[in-house]
Amino acid sequence: MGESFFACAERETLEETGLVVRAQRLLAVTNDVFDPRSKHYITIFVLCQRVDETQEPQVLEPEKCECWTWQSWSDIKAVIAGRDGESKVFLPIVNLLRDYPGVVSEMETSRLNPN
Repeated sequence: MGESFFACAERETLEETGLVVRAQRLLAVTNDVFDPRSKHYITIFVLCQRVDETQEPQVLEPEKCECWTWQSWSDIKAVIAGRDGESKVFLPIVNLLRDYPGVVSEMETSRLNPN
């Protein structure tokens, strides 16, 4: 409680993946209604940079996640566009790409020019 969005993003990434990241900036906010009666997220996306680009994510919460893989944004968009695709991708990611159509190019620009 009481932590900034940046501190939260850095801490959660470390706790869930073992990756040490540095938050760079607020990227987007999505309104994610999974079930109107029981599950509603407000997701705050923070653009982060790995401190060590060679570090790989680890499964540190196996009860919540069975594996981590790197996926391109074009691959994620293709899954969403496919049959039942929206149900195969985490809702906040679906909403991020739908509500912020320029977000991928914005992230790529930030990755190439971190300062």
